[in-house]
Amino acid sequence: MKWRFLKPDRDIVAKLQDEFQCSEIIAKVMANGGIQSLKAPVPFFNYDLKLLHDPYLMKDMDKTVARIIHNIRRKIPILIFGDYDADGTSAAAVLYLGLKSMGAVVSTYIPERNSEGYGLSILGIQKTQSIGADLIITCDCGINAFEEILFSNSINIDVIVTDH
Repeated sequence: MKWRFLKPDRDIVAKLQDEFQCSEIIAKVMANGGIQSLKAPVPFFNYDLKLLHDPYLMKDMDKTVARIIHNIRRKIPILIFGDYDADGTSAAAVLYLGLKSMGAVVSTYIPERNSEGYGLSILGIQKTQSIGADLIITCDCGINAFEEILFSNSINIDVIVTDH
């Protein structure tokens, strides 16, 4: 892969720096992204949820949603298992807040990096058992956790994997 560096118009960069009161590098990123003015109707600033893809295009999304709703309605705890990196912990926090706002009984588990390592772990699954949860939702991990998911399923804990 060959990197290609864009060189935005200097006048636009200067204008953006002034309008947004931002650094030159931020202004360059905005200019390279097509932002030329604070007043421009740019989806970046005026987002619309209708522009998002339909999540039900993902395989088995209907089953996933039904499984989560099942736990919310019955007040059965859900464990969110987040990876310890920035996107894993951020995703776990967002999911926690979202589920909590819907009335879910929810806990989070972030593995200790040095002793547990990366990904869904037996310790995390045991934590799920200890809080009475029967559902784990992973954040930024789990895509290759075949053995852990089989173990989890063998003790009647379902796993929903969100990973990339």
